[in-house]
Amino acid sequence: MILFNCQDTTKSHHKQTRTLNDDIPSSEYLYKQIKETLDPERFNKFATNIRELNNGTQSVERTLQNIKVILGDERKYLYNQLSKLIKRASGES
Repeated sequence: MILFNCQDTTKSHHKQTRTLNDDIPSSEYLYKQIKETLDPERFNKFATNIRELNNGTQSVERTLQNIKVILGDERKYLYNQLSKLIKRASGES
């Protein structure tokens, strides 16, 4: 499962504003929002967790636990959207 491409992309795509069913933003849009919200250190931790999930070296549950801490309570809305997106992509929805 490849959820995000964790390489820095500066191109803006019209896909970034599209949503999936249930008002879940596209992975590209959500990635951009998370990158804009987090400081570089936290974003690197986020990207590492997504890479490990994409590579199959980390479970969905562990990834979500780690990302919940990284995003913190003040970004719970991003965590909730990301959680739905990850669960849908992994077939857990």
